[in-house]
Amino acid sequence: MSQALTLLLAVGAVSTSGLFAHRALAEATPLALAAWRLGLASVLFVGWAALRGDGKHSRPYGWRVWARLLGAGLCLALHFLNWFGALQNDPIARATLLACTTPLWAALIGLGRGRRPSAGYAPALALAGLGIGMVVGVHAPARASGRGDGLALAAGLLFALYLLCMEGLHRTISPRRQVTVVYGVAAVVLWLALLAGRGATLAYSPGVWWALLGLTLGPQIVGHTLLNASLRHFPASTVGLAILLEPIFTALLAWALLGQTVTPPQMLGGLLVLAGLALVIRDQSPAERASDEPVG
Repeated sequence: MSQALTLLLAVGAVSTSGLFAHRALAEATPLALAAWRLGLASVLFVGWAALRGDGKHSRPYGWRVWARLLGAGLCLALHFLNWFGALQNDPIARATLLACTTPLWAALIGLGRGRRPSAGYAPALALAGLGIGMVVGVHAPARASGRGDGLALAAGLLFALYLLCMEGLHRTISPRRQVTVVYGVAAVVLWLALLAGRGATLAYSPGVWWALLGLTLGPQIVGHTLLNASLRHFPASTVGLAILLEPIFTALLAWALLGQTVTPPQMLGGLLVLAGLALVIRDQSPAERASDEPVG
């Protein structure tokens, strides 16, 4: 398989997340869905690490590394909780697009940390802001809600915070160990919340269990693993731009399989958002691009 096809396959796998989640949310709550997704992924990664014998010769990590891993796990748990909550309230394509605003939030966080904005940041912010306004404010479909839009944007912000926690950790701990710990932390947080609220149950239909399995193996394991593999052949900025195809692929899948449509003004608004995100990614410094590498 060519490198370009591998990258497209990765984006395609990630793009199925909303569809699997849509099926599972027919019976599961967003908290339960997030707990099962991260729990199953954690079991797979811990099992893989055990088979490989990881950790036998690893050196201990300082408290700062552990603090960042714990922070990343908490942000990831909240990201999925908000993301699935958005899918419960908004059409799939709309929620996916708004959740993909992570590069804008990351750039904004960079400004707060004293990073000088690039020349293209202001136009990118204006384009994306106009596009988001068109998506959420023009001919909004009946199923869409302000709550869903807010949860989707919060999911994008939380993933930007997750990337901030993970930034530079590759110098100390391998990416595989990073995600093994982070997925584990996120799973523990979500399962504790689920058990505390007495929301844990096995009484799902076979269709929901298949959706949960597909959500874990497709977008989480296959999609993100292939994205990481693509980083060996493409710069992170190219992979980042390819990921912007996710809302488009998701919208096409939702239209073909679920009959969910997007109005022309929302299509135009979505293109403006994607254009703004592309400008942000294009103008990132090499260090910022490295921090935006997909993990998992």
